[in-house]
Amino acid sequence: MTATARIRVRWAMRTVLFACGVCLAVACTYRPDEHILYEEVPCGRWQKSDALDFEILVPDFTRPYSLEVLLRHDNRYEYRDLQLSYSISTRGLIVFSDSVALTLADKPQQWNSSGIAMQQSCFRLPIPAHFPLSGLYKVELRHNMRVPSLSGITEAGIRLTDGRDDTPLTILPHRK
Repeated sequence: MTATARIRVRWAMRTVLFACGVCLAVACTYRPDEHILYEEVPCGRWQKSDALDFEILVPDFTRPYSLEVLLRHDNRYEYRDLQLSYSISTRGLIVFSDSVALTLADKPQQWNSSGIAMQQSCFRLPIPAHFPLSGLYKVELRHNMRVPSLSGITEAGIRLTDGRDDTPLTILPHRK
């Protein structure tokens, strides 16, 4: 290999490494206004009696927040929808409680979410824009389906995001 060929190869390798470094730096951004928590569903079977509990910290009650539920499921999940009830409480008092119907698929096994063997869906929950107090809140999720046990739901999580955009509330999955 000639000297000029070696220089070209080194330059190409440095360019590729630099491009990979830039992509990695852009992909791994930290958002201090976003808090994500996940709970694993035991054995991939969500019992009707099982509540998934999350504790979130609301540092400033004067600021608006958005709350999203994040679901991970595999192809064992047999339904198109998921009926979900949730409550938000602090200091033993329920601040907000509601139930929603989340659409996971347009047709059976044709998921609206991303993934191949494991699907991940994100749904924005209709909550009040402001929390009444600063402090620690407990978010409790339960499935509200007619069956006693759901198989295929592997993890559920919540994302608390600082700020509230002006997009209309939806319980359809966010497509990215």
